[in-house]
Amino acid sequence: MTGRPDLAALLANPTGAAQVPLDQVPALLEALDAEQAGRTTLRALLVARLTPPAPAVAAAVDDDDLLTDEDVGRMLSVPGSCVTDLRKAGELPGRPVGEKYIRTRRGDVRAYVARLPNVTYSRRHDRRGGGGASQAARSHPGRAG
Repeated sequence: MTGRPDLAALLANPTGAAQVPLDQVPALLEALDAEQAGRTTLRALLVARLTPPAPAVAAAVDDDDLLTDEDVGRMLSVPGSCVTDLRKAGELPGRPVGEKYIRTRRGDVRAYVARLPNVTYSRRHDRRGGGGASQAARSHPGRAG
């Protein structure tokens, strides 16, 4: 291959990659990555045009229902004590009922769930030893190592 290899020509005939001088490979890889990123962006924009907008959801009639911690726990599949911890951390609002009880609006639970990130696994319980799992989470706190 003479001169600077043409990316379009290489895409049309990938076997020409064997003749690309080694000193030109990094520049071609960079150009290929930039083109791929552009194609990915273009594809996402075109798919977004095909996706109908989500319908506006009117507030549900039962959003003002007051729930106990156990009710909220059942909705979130966690113990009621976890709901109390979420409220103490300021992540889930509560409403006082009388002098003794605190309840959570159903709408507040829905809003809390909507704010949660999408994850594919629990980073806290990741036993693979990746960057997300800390040594403290993998070993007994009273033992060394």
